[in-house]
Amino acid sequence: MKKKGAAAKSGAKAGAGAEVAKAPAHAEVVEAAAPAGSPRDRTAAPGAKRRRVSGRADGDEGPAAHPAPDAAPAPAPDALEAAEAAEAAALDGDLPAALPAQLPKGGGSAGTKFRLIVKKGKGSYRAQITLKTGNLMSPYYKSAEEAAAAADFYNYKLRGTAAELNFGLTPEQRAVLDRLSMESLTAFIKGRGDLKDLSAALSQ
Repeated sequence: MKKKGAAAKSGAKAGAGAEVAKAPAHAEVVEAAAPAGSPRDRTAAPGAKRRRVSGRADGDEGPAAHPAPDAAPAPAPDALEAAEAAEAAALDGDLPAALPAQLPKGGGSAGTKFRLIVKKGKGSYRAQITLKTGNLMSPYYKSAEEAAAAADFYNYKLRGTAAELNFGLTPEQRAVLDRLSMESLTAFIKGRGDLKDLSAALSQ
C-alpha cells in the first residue's frame, strides 16, 4: 500500500510537472497570437494603411507648399515720361501740314512788323488778342519776336488753320498745339515756358 501511495504521489507530481511544462508553451502560443487580434493591432492597421497611401513615414509632413509670389505692379511713369510718350505718339503718326507766315502788308502793331502784340515802355512786348469776353495776353518779353511767337500760339488755338501767323507753325508745333487745351497753353505761356520748346507744355 505504501508503494502504491508513493507511486500515486509520484505520478501526481509528474502530472503536475507536465502541466507546468505545458503552460509556458501555451502561453507562448497565446502571446504570439495576441498581436494579430489585439486592440492595439486593430488601431495600428488603419494607420499603416494610411502610411502606405500617403507614402510618408510618421512625422514626415512632406515639402511645404510655397504660394506663388504676387506679381510686382508695374511702376507708373512720371509726368515727364508721360508727356514724352504722348508727344512721340503724336509725332509717329501723320503730322499736320506746316502753316506759313502771313505778315501784315501795311505794317504791324506797336511799331513792329508783327501782329497781335503791344509794347510797354521802351523795350517790353507782349501778345494781346482782343475777344468779346476780354483780352488774351501773355507776360511781357524783352523782344517783339517772343511776344509774336506767343501771339501765334494763341491765334492758332482760337482760329485753327484760318489764323494769320507772324512766323507760321511747323508740323511738330501744330501736333503739340492740337493736343494742348487753351487752359494748358495759357498756363505754359503765363508761366514763362520756353516758347522754342513748346513740347515742354505737355509735361506740366
